Amino acid sequence: LSLTHDFDPLTSKMTFRIGLSDDVESGLLPPLLRALRVEAPHVVVVVQHVDYWRIPDLLAAGDVTVGISQTRGLPANAKRKVLRTMQ
Repeated sequence: LSLTHDFDPLTSKMTFRIGLSDDVESGLLPPLLRALRVEAPHVVVVVQHVDYWRIPDLLAAGDVTVGISQTRGLPANAKRKVLRTMQ
């Protein structure tokens, strides 16, 4: 969205490619899709299964623009935010 000048979720027809691990997909995807139906009804979300090994390559290739998963080394231009730590 940072590259989009005027983003209006109600009228946008953008496609977002996200990578989710199994555990994140089962917990996050249903409420996300419910909210999108109301807030951004024309937005398309393409979900790609990712895991520890695949996410760096998918990000580097541009197959996903954001991923939520446990990670290993990421592309140099990737930004990471820790959502939770494993104990």
